[in-house]
Amino acid sequence: MTPILSFDIETVPDVAGIRLLTGFDNTITDHNVVEYALQRRRAEIDADFVAPHLQKVVAIAAVLGSDEGVALHSFGAPELDEAGTLAAFFALVEKHAPRLVSWAGSAQLPALHSRALMHGVAAPRYWEQDRHLDLAERLALASRESRVSLVDIARLSGLPGKAGLDKLAVWHAYENGRLDTILAKSETDAVYTCLVHLRFEHLAGRLSPDAYRAEAGRVRRALEAANSARWRDFLAAWPLDPLGASR
Repeated sequence: MTPILSFDIETVPDVAGIRLLTGFDNTITDHNVVEYALQRRRAEIDADFVAPHLQKVVAIAAVLGSDEGVALHSFGAPELDEAGTLAAFFALVEKHAPRLVSWAGSAQLPALHSRALMHGVAAPRYWEQDRHLDLAERLALASRESRVSLVDIARLSGLPGKAGLDKLAVWHAYENGRLDTILAKSETDAVYTCLVHLRFEHLAGRLSPDAYRAEAGRVRRALEAANSARWRDFLAAWPLDPLGASR
C-alpha cells in the first residue's frame, strides 16, 4: 500500500520577519508588532492570521500508516528550531514517499513552502508530484461560507476531545512559553485527521466496515504504545467500535 501521512502544522507570527519587512525597531514590543500585522491582515482579507510567508512553523505532527503499521511522529520547539522542524518533516516524506492527508492543509502548506524556501530545506520527492489530499476541501468544508473545524467534525464522529486552540490562542500559548501545549494540539489534530480520513475512505467505499475497524485498531495500538497519560485518557473515551461511535 502507498503510505499515508496524516499531518498537522502549527504556526505563529514571525516577529523577526515582520520587523524586517516593516522596519520596526526593538522599542516596539513583540505583542504590538504582531497586533500591527494582524490588523493589516484583517483589513486585507478579514482573517486572524498573518500572511503565509510570515507564519513561523513551531510544530508539525504526523501519523504514518504503512504496511509496517502506524507510527506517530512530532517535531518542533523547543527541541528543534524552525529549520530543524521543517527538515525532519521533509525527511519523513523523503523516506516514505507517502500520500499526504490534512484538514484544511491547503491553507497550511503555503506557510510550509515559503518557510522551507527561506531556510533552503530541500525535499525532492515532496515536489516531484501532487501527493496531497485536503479533506476539508474535498468535503467542501473549507470555504468561508461552510468552514468547519476539524475538532467539531471529530467530536461529532464520536472521537473524544474538547474545543481546540485557534490561531490566536496558539500565538498566546507561544508568547507564554507553553510550547508543550502547542505540540500536544498538533499531535491530537494529526490523529484526528488520520481517523477522519479513515472514515472518509469508508464513506467513499474504499474501506469495508471490517477494513475500517482494522485500520482504526492499528491507530489505537499506536496510541497505546505511546504510553502517555493524554493518549490513555483519549483511548478510554474512544468507543471500541469506531463505526458505532456516533452521538
